[in-house]
This record gives sequence, structure tokens and C-alpha cells, in this order.
Amino acid sequence: MKRITTLVLLIALTISALAQHAQVINGQIVRTGGIPSRFERPDGTTVWGGYRQLTHLHYADGWRDIVLPNYNRASEKLINLHYDSLQDVATYEVATKTDAEIAAQKDGLLQQMDEQFNYEQIKALLRLLSKPLLENDSITSGELEVLTGIYKQYRPDNWYEAGEVFVYETTLYRVVQPHTSQSDWLPDATPALYTPFTPPGQVAQWIQPTGAHDAYNTGDKVLFNGSTYESLINANTWSPTAYPAGWQLIE
Repeated sequence: MKRITTLVLLIALTISALAQHAQVINGQIVRTGGIPSRFERPDGTTVWGGYRQLTHLHYADGWRDIVLPNYNRASEKLINLHYDSLQDVATYEVATKTDAEIAAQKDGLLQQMDEQFNYEQIKALLRLLSKPLLENDSITSGELEVLTGIYKQYRPDNWYEAGEVFVYETTLYRVVQPHTSQSDWLPDATPALYTPFTPPGQVAQWIQPTGAHDAYNTGDKVLFNGSTYESLINANTWSPTAYPAGWQLIE
């Protein structure tokens, strides 16, 4: 990515340089910049509006492209814009940078790197620091809501590791087992793959278990058809209506 950015920057600098021109009179550069829209010749005649588009007049009036020479930007610098009669262009001399200039340049680059603010790295650090909070039984719904801002959104066709945390429709989920996500295995309907984070005191909706690994155990509470039920048995894979003996209506 850095190489691509550098290449784009070099191309932009070259294009910028080529867009600049110098007026040469008797082998000497008398002015630089873009071609003006109104041009006054040394003899006092003036070409008014539209001179920039009258390209057939530019060469005779002394305008030449400013072309950057090839040079090593790490150890060399450009000095003294001059007219190159052999190439018929305006260009720069190349000089070797002093050790002090090279050191200052490196320090400037390091300073730029220090001042860069990488949001993805900051989020990654916050996710790392938030792990103990997610494991804390006293976490609140408000804290979970805040944490949704630092975790990545759920995406289908994405490889997920067991224990990985993501956001789906404003809710944090933990991955139960490693897999490649699918659009028909949505987190809120596939408990075999995903478990939502539920704060203490907040009862989650009953979801049909797919096996012993996500079955309800004694004491687990669920919301079912608007009422709260508590499981009376371990490895409970039935709903309160499918196996009433396995559940106790709380409220």
C-alpha cells in the first residue's frame, strides 16, 4: 500500500511539474508559473484574454515546460532552475543533500508517523482491553452498547474463529465454533454458531438449541411468548410449550 501511495505521489509531482512553465529570453529564465490568460510581450504588445488557449504562440514567446530530472529523493535535492538548451526545457540542477539535511528529513518522516492517528489500530487496542469487561458478570446494557462501537460488523462469507466477537444489528455476539459465515446462518437465528451477550438481570429470548453445546441448563432464564421461564433441568433443548415439565413460569 505504501509503494502505491509513493508511486501516486511521484506521478502527481511529475504532472504538477509538467503543468508549470518558464519563460525563457536569450537563454535566461525570466518568469515561471502556468501560462497566463493575458500575456504582455517584452516589446509592449499584449495578447488579452484567451492567451492560455493560443498554444501556437507559446513557443515563440519563450514558454518552455519545466521538467523534473531523475534524482534520489532520499539523498539528493533540486536546486537552481535553469534553461537546458540541449533538451529545450527548463529544469533543475541536482545536488547531494548534507548529512544534516538527510537526518532532518528522516526526523520529519518519523514525526509524521508519530502524528498519524490510525483508527483501526486504536479500535484493535480497545477490543483487547475490553475482553475482561465482557467476561465481567456486572457488565451493563449501557456498557455493551458502548462496546458495539469498537467491534466489527457481522459479514457473510467471512471466516470466524471461536471466541471472536462482532456486532450484528446493534447486538454483540460471540462465535461458538469456527466456521465461514453464510447469509442463511444469521447470528440471531443460529445459536449453534453465535451467542449474544446478555447483561445480568436481562433475560434473553428463548432460541431453539441445536444440541448439548447450546442447550439450557438448570436455572437458565428465557423470555418465551412474552413470559419469563426458568429451566428446571440440564441439557434442556425443548421450549416451554414443547416440554412444560422442563420449565417453571416465573412471570
